[in-house]
Amino acid sequence: SSKDMKNWIYEGVVLSCKDISWADNNSAWAAQAIKHYSTAEGKDMYYFYFCSWDSTSEGKQSIGVAVSENPAGPFTDIGEPIVKGTMTIGESSSWNDIDPTVWIEKGENGEEHRYLCWGNGKNYICELNEDMISVKDIDGDGQVTFGKDIIEKTVPEGYTEAPWIYRRQD
Repeated sequence: SSKDMKNWIYEGVVLSCKDISWADNNSAWAAQAIKHYSTAEGKDMYYFYFCSWDSTSEGKQSIGVAVSENPAGPFTDIGEPIVKGTMTIGESSSWNDIDPTVWIEKGENGEEHRYLCWGNGKNYICELNEDMISVKDIDGDGQVTFGKDIIEKTVPEGYTEAPWIYRRQD
């Protein structure tokens, strides 16, 4: 961590692969952490999104999330992937589900929206629930499904991986 981007303090390991029951014990990468106020906890919480090979999803890549009260951790995995590689249909490889990024914004009516975006060769996006650890069931049918709740976005030719969301202008 750093307060001035010049002087750094080593904070230790924030999450170990050994503490993720569904993931490969040797690999988790492309992580992104974000702070969000949890109404359930009544305070700011930190959410750490990452990808790993998934023993519960035909060995495909999946997106995980771990939670902490402190940005330096330790983070605790939620116990299962937030998005399993088997949920995304029409994959071009077993590693399309990597490199998560998160975006939070307020809509025109002031309602908060939380988005998770990820992909390698493909670009997927979904809206998250207020808990930041589950995908929003858009039509309330009790199932999170590809094409409705998880959407594949068109990508430019040559797109490979690591989507990033930012606001260019209001």
